[in-house]
Amino acid sequence: MGIVMEWFFDKPGLRFSFFLSGIFAIILCVILLIVVSEFQLLGIFMLLFAFESFRAWQATKGQLTDEEHDYLIQESEKAADEWMKGQQDAALARLDAISARLPEPEVIETYARYLVLANQPEKAFEKLRPFEKRLSADGARMLTRAAYESGHYKEALQIGKRAFLEYNNPEIALLNTLSAARLSDVNAAVNWLKCAQRLSNVDVEAIIASDDFASIRDNPALKKALAPVA
Repeated sequence: MGIVMEWFFDKPGLRFSFFLSGIFAIILCVILLIVVSEFQLLGIFMLLFAFESFRAWQATKGQLTDEEHDYLIQESEKAADEWMKGQQDAALARLDAISARLPEPEVIETYARYLVLANQPEKAFEKLRPFEKRLSADGARMLTRAAYESGHYKEALQIGKRAFLEYNNPEIALLNTLSAARLSDVNAAVNWLKCAQRLSNVDVEAIIASDDFASIRDNPALKKALAPVA
């Protein structure tokens, strides 16, 4: 089915064939497991097939057609040229149009990089947040930083925890430290600071002296916990 659908409808047809196969397998699975109980083994096989079909469908969601790829390259080059000429608003408007037509993680990440350069962390956060589970390591770092810089400290810490577990990035550990401090969570701030120092040897004294630690800097628990670190 996939070969036929791709032949007639290019990559969207291939994606649809995987989706259709998954739906068909689920229907057969229900029939075999519930209605025709003597074929339960075959029903389990169909369940596995359905899982693989949907996984393949997810994997092909980000594939662009040749037309979409050409559009992306051409428009991205125009946006980069506008940016280099100091036409930031035009570049961002073009990138916004690209991301609206091709809402894929790689496209959104590129747009977010420009938004960060334009000092628009709030918008970068809004654009990246829906794609959190599909971002690259750099995209996860950008999302964590955008959440922190736009004042979404609770969300930044939640996102940062998940991102760090997956990518073990020292910058994310530091951002989690600052977000925890902003939330006046002494234990979390200390733990993340120790983690950041272990990974990148950060300047602990400078971090504690920053505005992020203003609400907990004089907390006795903080001083006690950081005594061996500072």
